[in-house]
This record gives sequence, C-alpha cells and structure tokens, in this order.
Amino acid sequence: MILRKTKRIGILLLGMVLLLGLMPFPGFADSLGDPRFSVAPLSFLRLATPGRNFPEVPVRAAPSAKADQISVISRGSSWEVVEEGAKYDRVRLPDGSGFGYAPREMLTLRAETADPALREHLDGTLALEDAAPPANAKHLVFSGSLRSPESFDTLFLFVWDERRLQVEYTWVKNLDRPVTDLSAALLEKALPLHRLSGGRKQVVLEAAGEKETFVLFRSAAYISRDLKEPLHITALCEGIPDTLRDNRVTTAWRPTPRQDTLTIRIPEDADAALLSLEWKVPCASLQVTQLDEAGTVLFEETRRNRFYMDAVPLVPEVRTLVLKPADPDCDLSTLRVYASGYPGHAVQQWQPVPDKIDILLVSAHQDDDLLFFGGAVPYYSWRDDVSIAVLYLADCGRYRYREALDGLWSAGLKYHPLFLGLRDILSYDLQAVEKRWQDREPEKLLTRVIRQYRPEVILVQDFDGEYGHAQHMLAARLAAESRDLAEQPDYDPESAAQWGTWSVKKLYAHLYGRRQIRMDWDRPLSDAVITPMFLAIEGFDKHKDQLQVFSMENQGTQYDNRLFGLYYSAVGDDIAGDDFIENIPRP
Repeated sequence: MILRKTKRIGILLLGMVLLLGLMPFPGFADSLGDPRFSVAPLSFLRLATPGRNFPEVPVRAAPSAKADQISVISRGSSWEVVEEGAKYDRVRLPDGSGFGYAPREMLTLRAETADPALREHLDGTLALEDAAPPANAKHLVFSGSLRSPESFDTLFLFVWDERRLQVEYTWVKNLDRPVTDLSAALLEKALPLHRLSGGRKQVVLEAAGEKETFVLFRSAAYISRDLKEPLHITALCEGIPDTLRDNRVTTAWRPTPRQDTLTIRIPEDADAALLSLEWKVPCASLQVTQLDEAGTVLFEETRRNRFYMDAVPLVPEVRTLVLKPADPDCDLSTLRVYASGYPGHAVQQWQPVPDKIDILLVSAHQDDDLLFFGGAVPYYSWRDDVSIAVLYLADCGRYRYREALDGLWSAGLKYHPLFLGLRDILSYDLQAVEKRWQDREPEKLLTRVIRQYRPEVILVQDFDGEYGHAQHMLAARLAAESRDLAEQPDYDPESAAQWGTWSVKKLYAHLYGRRQIRMDWDRPLSDAVITPMFLAIEGFDKHKDQLQVFSMENQGTQYDNRLFGLYYSAVGDDIAGDDFIENIPRP
C-alpha cells in the first residue's frame, strides 16, 4: 500500500527516505530505470532462498548484525523480498505478521510472475500499437485511453524479461493531482527501446491510488535484437590468453602437459557474475574452482555437459577462477566474464537435455530445424507441459554451429542442441550420401540418442528431401529405421544395457502424404502478440550464412513448414490434427 502522504513527504525528504531504507519515493521525476528505485511491483515476486553455501539464513529485526534475530530462512523455503538493500534485503515473514532483514550475501534471489487481476470496471482500451516493433523503432508506443473507477496519482511501468526472469526496466510518473483518466499521450516516451534487451517481455502498468496500488494494463511484447557480443569485463581480468579474447571460433586454447589449467584473476572492484565459455571442441569434463581474495575455495564443481556454449554462475566474492579440463583434446575458443546485469538475451545459458523428453526434432543441417519445421521449436519450448530437443546430423562447420545456437536461443529453446557430427555433403545422390555416412554407423548413433532421451514423438524431414537434398532424405530414413531399432534388445546390446530399449509412440515427417496434419504456427502463444512463426523467423535470421540462399518466405512457404504426415503411430490416428503429442498419455 502506497500512501499519498508518504510520497509527498518524500519529495522534501528524498535523501532521508533513501538513507533510512524506506520504500523509495516513486514519484521522483521519471526515474527511467534508475536503480535507486526498488519499487516492488504487484505483478512480480522476488523470492529469496539460502545461498548454496548456507543451510539457513538469519532474519533480524533491523538491517544490522547486532539486531535481534527473529527467524531463519531454511533450505528449501522461499521468502518474498519486498526491498533490496546494499547489505540486507527486507523480507516478508511467511505468516504475514511483519517484515525482517536478511543478509544479502547469504541469499540466492530468483523471481517469478504473480498474476493480480486488472482493475475492475475499467473504461476504454489501452494497447501497444506494435508489440513487436521494427528494429529501427525508438519507443514502444501506446494508443487509446482508460478510465478508472478509483483515482490515482502515481504510475508505475515495469518491463519483465521472460528469459532472465526479472524486471529489467522501471518507469515511474508522479502526477500533479489525482486523476481517473489515463491517455496514451502520458506514456508517449515511457518505454525507450534502447533501454531494453532483446526477447519476450511482459509490459505492466500499475497505479497508486489513495488506499492501494492496482493493475491497469498488461501485455506481452517482443524486442528484436541481434545477438551481438554484449559488454563484459574480460579485459579487466588477468590470465586470459589472447586467443580467448578475439570472439573467433577458429582460434582456441588447448591444455598441454606444461599448462593444463587456466587461472583467471578478477579485479577487486569488479562485480563478476557469470563466466561464459564457447568451445571449438567441447570438453568431456571441466573442473571449475572459485576462490576468494585470500585463496579460500568458495565453490568447486565438475561440469560434464559437453556444451558448445556453457555458462558458469559466479559467487559474488570470487577473485580467482581455476579451470582444469580433464580432456587434453578439447579446444576452448572464447571466454567472457560478465558483471551483474548482463543482457540475458545475448548470453546463452543452456540447460542439458533431460533424461526423458516428449519430442525429438531430427534435423539434417543447422537451419533445417526452423526453415522446414516452422514454429515447432518455439511453440513446444513455450509450452510448460512439453519438452522438445533438437538433434543435428550433419557437421556443417563450427561457424554454422554458432549460428545454430544463436538461432535456437532466439527461438526460445531451453535445452542445448545435440550434434551427431556426420560429414556434410551437398548431393542429390542418395547412395553417395549413404556411402559417405556409413562408416560412422549413423543408425547406431541415432538409436543411442533415442534410447538415452526416450522421446514420445520424433519429427523428421521430408522423405523426398524437400527440394531433393539427399541428406534430408537420408535423415528421414535414418530416423524411421532407428525408431524401429531402438525397440529391439538384440540391436546394439551395449546401449540397450546402458539405457534400455525404447518404443517411440509417433513419428511425423515433413510433407509426408498420408494422415496429414497442418500446424498453425500463427496461433498466439500466451497472448495475441507473439506467434511461433514470429519466433522461428527471429531464430532463422541468425543463420547469416544461409540468408543469401534461403528464406522463410520462399523455401519455408514453398515447402510448407506447417504440413506434416503421421508416418508411424502406436497410439492411433490424430483427430484434432493440430498437436504432435495428441493421443500421447500425459503424466
């Protein structure tokens, strides 16, 4: 609850308010994201849990180690943070009886969306003129007007970043007098696009009245951004070879018997929050040790993801990083150190493919997954009840791998793609491609992927190769064969012993002529703003190497990326015909 009296006193005593750590005065000019203003919006919750080195965190009556302890935050519990401070965060007691203060250095903060209802009995319509504005636009522009049954004298505009799960921008407007009418003209330059990172957003407008704060407007938006290298503090750090600073995948650092570790020193005054690694050849196992200024180990872990792009969260007090690859044949091509507040849309932080997935999309090349499967990746990545993973068969070169990662990240995929690494060849001769691939036993490799990740559904390309590409043809045939082989316990007994056999329930092929379904990639996701096709186009645009030859408008339409046929089903025919997981039993 925000009282007008408090706000007006704040005009005169702003310095005192900030010093005492009370709720920051929300009407001080147009704060435009000023970090001094830690207004807690109704629509988003900030939650605190004990940091990984602390089983529990003391909660005190005041922001001081000398204040009385009134409670503890135990491992596994989450407390709402109502105000962030330099050393102590103000938290709400779980029983609602009041507030306390917890030391910030002992907490791990996360955020989640709340969903308070819009104010009842609002008159009029307020909207974003273009919720997915062109790249050259300067502002998100509002249109229309609203009338509220209750007057208000302060507006709060928040932008929530769905990738980073946090409010990345705040605009606050203190009105000269209480009003009930809101015109879009008042918000004309409230949302400058240069202040926002790329990706999906939630834009929320809240208002403070005489007695309470309420929600006036909520809408999704999408900000287009190239995945250009964001600002980082790597140049301030010591011990990083030049080959890791140049942002090229062709140069790399490799461990040797004389130098099998990298020791990186972070300046004392730097706020290091994330270590980003890009591998030319991924490492089978990497030990990462984080030490403080005195050389005490803060955190140590062994990472076995085999990601091409990997990200390591850093402990706030870290001053030295020691990286020790277990595999001498790995090549590290790029290393970056980011401070807190790094742009989440551009710094890729992948999750591993889970042990059990719903959909496996098998793509011949790095770009086919979006060009010929349309909105499949963004649509099923968006859904909370479905998991989708992408497997690339052909090795199109390390630069194309980077484009694939950029494209899938922009499209919204959660899980780092899998790469089978078969040799690439541009050919319309199926036998020539089969001969080129056969020495790698691709059926066995693909069968192992199916057994390991146990997909319910497999998506493959056209058996005729779309425009006749033999690798597209063979990718579809291999997937169909491997689906059958994965069920047979006497095929590849080694993988059967490790993961067991697996029966895929359905296999869809692009453009297959029987039992066809047509997917609607223009359906809204959570709202009417962003569609799967919009995100697929965003992702495909990252394939700079291919844009001179292919496009969604040409090949994606000519070889209709909405049209699929049910090649195999163990659960019957589709009825609705608009969902790859139709008829699949759900947990």
